Amino acid sequence: MNFDVYVNDAFAVCHRVHASVHAIITCVPSFAGVWIQKELDKLHQVKTEPVQPAVAIIGGAKIDTKIPMINSICPSVLTYAM
Repeated sequence: MNFDVYVNDAFAVCHRVHASVHAIITCVPSFAGVWIQKELDKLHQVKTEPVQPAVAIIGGAKIDTKIPMINSICPSVLTYAM
């Protein structure tokens, strides 16, 4: 290969099992990028230090994949929009 490490900064797709974000991590040392860390920090802040009032806007085609997340933020959010 022509590189030493892989840095993933694609938060929106980092959970997918695609060659560009999954298979490559079996080949070279891999790390989360700065933007992924910022996304995780903000998610942690929303969960642990919620600002009120808060509104959650949740999108996506598969509602069954959203239910665990909705349940986890229920105590922190006053209004939901789907």
